Amino acid sequence: MKSLAEIKKATDSTKSPAPQSPAKSFDTPSIKPMPKRQLDTPTNDPLDSLLDAFEDMDL
Repeated sequence: MKSLAEIKKATDSTKSPAPQSPAKSFDTPSIKPMPKRQLDTPTNDPLDSLLDAFEDMDL
């Protein structure tokens, strides 16, 4: 039966160091704005009016 020191030594020798990845840059936005709808005629539909209001907002 192996001693704890032998087991630890065997485990340490098989471990490879974790690869060092370069830091990721978050300069570019990952969220793209929704495209504008092609239909620009006024509507009486309340949902369409609400969607138009959200499109015009600066978030």
